[in-house]
Amino acid sequence: MSNSRYESHTTEIPLDALIFLADFFDTSVDYLLGRTRTTKRYPK
Repeated sequence: MSNSRYESHTTEIPLDALIFLADFFDTSVDYLLGRTRTTKRYPK
């Protein structure tokens, strides 16, 4: 699967991959999706 498909919105990132990336970069999924500018994670 090519990254360009993600960029052109013809496929979606699997939820488990999105959660992994948020954990890896120590940020929230909302930040990765561009829904917020706050990089801090939400409290559990």
